[in-house]
Amino acid sequence: MLSGYDVKVAAAGHLHATDEIVVRFPQVVTGALSGSWWREGGLSWQGINLDGSPQGYRLFEVVRDKIRWRYIPFP
Repeated sequence: MLSGYDVKVAAAGHLHATDEIVVRFPQVVTGALSGSWWREGGLSWQGINLDGSPQGYRLFEVVRDKIRWRYIPFP
């Protein structure tokens, strides 16, 4: 679907997992800030994502045609 476009990065979130892969262009998935909050025993704000990554968010920096990103654990 994206063939013919100059895609710099595809970003997705809220999958309760963190991943970065490159297939023609970088594809970045960011875990949920809430982590895996539907854990056994009820809801809990404290909890890692399903893949073991810490709760956090991804910060993207865009300068002209360059994009950089990093995952920031919270807190």
